Amino acid sequence: MDRKKIEKMVFKCSIKTCRESTHNTENIKMHCIPRSLCMMEKWVKAIRQHQPDFNATAHSKICSMHFLESDYNLSLVNNQKVLKKTAIPSVFMNFSSMIEVIEVYEDNMIHNIPSTSSMSPKFCSSTTQELTIDTQLFEKHLPSKPALDSTLKLSQNISTEVNIANEKLPPPAVEKRKYYVGDFKSVDDLESPNSRRKLFIAAKKSNEKHVSTIKKLRIQNYSLQQKISNYEQLIDYLKSESKINENCFSFLKYLSLYSNLLQNYSLQQTISNFEQQIGHLKNDNKINEKNISSLEECLPNAETALLKRQLNHEGGAYSPDLRTFALTLHFYSPNAYNFVRETFQNSLPAPSTLRKWYSCIDGKPGFTAEALNAVEIKLKEMKSKGKKLICGLIIDEMHIKESVTFKGDRLMGYVNYGTGTDGCDGLPKATQALVFMLVAINSNWKVPVGYFLINGIGSMEKGNLVNTCIELVHKIGVQVKTLTFDGTVSNISMAKYLGADLSMPYPKPFFKHESGIVVHILLDAAHMLKLYCNATITFCKNINNIFDFLNTRNFLSKSQYKKPLKRENESDIFNFIDDSIKYLQSLNCEIGIDSSKTIVPVIKSTRKTGFIGLIISLQSIKNMFIDTVKTKELDFLLTYKMSQDHLEMFFSAIRSRGGFNNNPTALQFESSFKRLLVHTEIMTSSGANCVVMDMTKILWVSSSTSKPVENSNFYLDMLCAEIEDDDINFNTNQFNVLQQVVEDIVAYIAGFIVRKLSRKLICDECTEVLTRTNTESVSLINIKSRGGLLNPSVDVIYLCKVAERIFNSYKSLIPTKPNIINYLIIKASSQINLKNIFIVLADHFLNQNPLDNHLLKLTHLIFKTYFRIRINHFTLSESQPKERIRSFLTKTIHFKNQ
Repeated sequence: MDRKKIEKMVFKCSIKTCRESTHNTENIKMHCIPRSLCMMEKWVKAIRQHQPDFNATAHSKICSMHFLESDYNLSLVNNQKVLKKTAIPSVFMNFSSMIEVIEVYEDNMIHNIPSTSSMSPKFCSSTTQELTIDTQLFEKHLPSKPALDSTLKLSQNISTEVNIANEKLPPPAVEKRKYYVGDFKSVDDLESPNSRRKLFIAAKKSNEKHVSTIKKLRIQNYSLQQKISNYEQLIDYLKSESKINENCFSFLKYLSLYSNLLQNYSLQQTISNFEQQIGHLKNDNKINEKNISSLEECLPNAETALLKRQLNHEGGAYSPDLRTFALTLHFYSPNAYNFVRETFQNSLPAPSTLRKWYSCIDGKPGFTAEALNAVEIKLKEMKSKGKKLICGLIIDEMHIKESVTFKGDRLMGYVNYGTGTDGCDGLPKATQALVFMLVAINSNWKVPVGYFLINGIGSMEKGNLVNTCIELVHKIGVQVKTLTFDGTVSNISMAKYLGADLSMPYPKPFFKHESGIVVHILLDAAHMLKLYCNATITFCKNINNIFDFLNTRNFLSKSQYKKPLKRENESDIFNFIDDSIKYLQSLNCEIGIDSSKTIVPVIKSTRKTGFIGLIISLQSIKNMFIDTVKTKELDFLLTYKMSQDHLEMFFSAIRSRGGFNNNPTALQFESSFKRLLVHTEIMTSSGANCVVMDMTKILWVSSSTSKPVENSNFYLDMLCAEIEDDDINFNTNQFNVLQQVVEDIVAYIAGFIVRKLSRKLICDECTEVLTRTNTESVSLINIKSRGGLLNPSVDVIYLCKVAERIFNSYKSLIPTKPNIINYLIIKASSQINLKNIFIVLADHFLNQNPLDNHLLKLTHLIFKTYFRIRINHFTLSESQPKERIRSFLTKTIHFKNQ
């Protein structure tokens, strides 16, 4: 607080019979109550002998009139009196009676002198001299008046004084009482307007006081935060201001570090034993069930599991929450996942573990068995509750990059309808992925049940796929009631092939499946709105209401067009649908040029698709309401469940893989498809063409299924392999000769194969033979090596050269031959003599099964690894576009500064 403001403040003596203050006399000093408990008790005890109700507070002041001259010392600095620390107030005189009745006026006359009976014995005297002395005694305790004489003249006789004293005393002045909010106890205290006014004023002042207090505290808090924010900054501040020396600074820093270590250790013990503490308290009956549930809810799932594995180095199975976190982070960015995993001391699963989880899911084109099994589990849950499972089917295409990629033992990127065959002879490259998704209408999940790689598809083929999907789901026991798609020509033709008729004026927006289920067809409302233009205000208002009606998603909504469809609102629903259909049918438009303009209904013009789509959807909703809600299969109907947004958000999640990829390849699409089936935490990107409007999640699919076992009889085919002249004709001389550059490159690749196989092989003898000292000199390895490249053995280089010759001879069969790697391995095995390979391990091989020994396995691994490398390079080269438009346009955009 400002020193000037402190000097202007007036302090009053806390003794009731004393009227001294710093305002009345400058020579009066005010002393605070001592802070020492011993001296405070002595002061309070002495004061209470004169004033029993005295209570010492932080604001209590005792003036210097209550101390003796001997209680002060003279200061040597400024010659002022200083109160001794051992001084105790001891001067207490009863001035109250005299001060209340004696008042000095400007004419030096004394009025209102009390009678002798009311005065204390000390002041009662029969002589004028004694009265004069006593008057001088209390005169100096009176407040100073402007016209007060230095002495009081008491020349009047005693009789005059008695007469004056016997006169009637005037009533004392009454101070205005302050009112507080607490003074008004009940409503009865507010009967009069005056009392209500007093309450209002008191409440206003109380509120102003609280606001002022809060403001001051905030200012103080901000000031403290600006000065020093933590203990470390305090130490640095003291060091910079030279308040502490180097030794003290080092010692404080050590204390800070030690304190942090203790806190971290305590946190580790708390985290590792938190669950045991809950169990211990529960066993001792020190907490009830409600408290137990509250404590368990405070435990974060993924964070707790991650910290426990980091602190305690726990192994074993990963918790579902930690697994979901790992899969989600790795889906968005593998590099970010590796960084987080290293930061938390490899507490997260290794990327190879994640790949094993994904590999258990069959993500090949076709209908996914794992997704159908997950739907069957949901059906059992619904049956246990005595309910049916009703779903809607949504189909749509997503464009993919026209690229062929080799994965495992098959080529990906060609048209694939999920037939199970890997042959791609004569098939074009795929440009789209047709996805089928099931959305539960009376539950809260969705799942993609399959996809197909296509390059344009006819209405008949698409209709057959829809019938197959409905049949597979029906076998499980799920009823598919709706089919949603956009308004492309192929989809309209597909609906006609299925048995529906979407043509006006009498459409049939449903078809009956072979299983006996009636399926209602809806055209996605959002896609229909894209076809509109040049709208009026009335048109926009009506279309907006129709769109809201086709996208109801909140069953608690009370809005007229956004609330769920229930039986009690049947008449309103049907009236709105009928009125909306009539309005859409009544719309007209102009066609033709200026002189030959004619007005025709919109549903008969070239813009009819968007309007017919809304009419079909409204009619299907009406039929769906009659089929499900009116028959009491459903309590209510949410039309957003039948929207295509669910599939659009799935596409957005696929594009968000690894940052953002709006044109994934077939391999990338399959990989993302499998990851989205394994977990449910993937969200849509912020730039997607639709956003999440409800809490419908992707159904989780288990990844605990076992992988197929490799056929061990393949090694018998390697032993019995013979050259087939029918397959391909090649020049024998050209086959046996490789250029020197190619040989060096093949030897370099052989070194890479040796490094890769050394990590997998368990047999030490087989691993040693791969890197045996080479008698030949490989110039390329010697040039490239900086001490880290491996020098392969002669046998490994020989096998790689054979594999290269076979690959060059049969690479034209790669797009047409199924199981191309096995085919090439058998061809390469027919060109070698196993007796002349790895002779140093002859004794090692003789002790093993002749049809399944290490020699066959080692040769198979070398061939397989080499052919995979070459086929990957070959497919990548063949998939490159002849004209690179993307890179050319990217440069153009950059150079235009756009």
